[in-house]
Amino acid sequence: MNERTYEQQFIKDFADWLQTQADINAKAQKYAAEAGEHDAEVRYESRLEAYEFLQGKIQNYRAGKPFDALPDDFLKMQNY
Repeated sequence: MNERTYEQQFIKDFADWLQTQADINAKAQKYAAEAGEHDAEVRYESRLEAYEFLQGKIQNYRAGKPFDALPDDFLKMQNY
């Protein structure tokens, strides 16, 4: 039987939660943009970037990289 350790279950649950939050904020950012709410759009974009950063950290963890390694594509260019 392949039971998960507490840490493995935590990482899985946290990754699932992060994905949910990223999805919600991406939709909210899109709706704010459509409604012309620039301040709200920027807030949702900031949150989305934070969730994506944490998702990158989990990917690094799963790939065996050290905790302080930056996620891939961390320094991607943003055009405003």
